[in-house]
Amino acid sequence: MQRVLLVDDEPGIVEVLEVILTDAGYDVRSAKNGLQAMQLANDWRPDAVCPTG
Repeated sequence: MQRVLLVDDEPGIVEVLEVILTDAGYDVRSAKNGLQAMQLANDWRPDAVCPTG
């Protein structure tokens, strides 16, 4: 399963994209800011990082 990390400070945008990507078969995590995204990317090792803003 491909891992996707979404990065955005707008929870509504992230929520919609998480549903779409999860339904498409991706393992999705999200971060609210750059620092959180860097920490999560280092620990979780996503296949793609998608800043949504």
